[in-house]
Amino acid sequence: MNILNNDPKYRLIRSYFKALEINNAEAISNLFSSTAKLTRPDQTYSYPYGVIGRDKIKKYWSKLFSEYNFSEFSIKEIEKVNEDNSFVVQHTGKMKLLNKLGENKILSFSSFVFNDQGKIEKFVEIFYPLVKTEL
Repeated sequence: MNILNNDPKYRLIRSYFKALEINNAEAISNLFSSTAKLTRPDQTYSYPYGVIGRDKIKKYWSKLFSEYNFSEFSIKEIEKVNEDNSFVVQHTGKMKLLNKLGENKILSFSSFVFNDQGKIEKFVEIFYPLVKTEL
């Protein structure tokens, strides 16, 4: 799959990862519709399994960014699931707990479903730690 495709939805997916790399909750939440649903089923107990609504999505990412730093995302594959609105993305990146030494390299699979206005309506991410590195 050509991840440099000029389709507007591919650009939105890349924008999501750019905002994630600079830890910008406002930029991330602006990519979502006002009624969007974000789900991360493998989340720890201190974070909700899922949230609904742009404002709650912004709060969710703001809390995460206060505790973690995300960086070095690399999109490995973007696959269009149906004709227009659903995509699955395989990507890697780094996640560092801000108050501890070390970082995790992660492998993630994210599902993006877009509405007719080009906003993310549903987002699901499942991530796996690959390597834990002590600094």
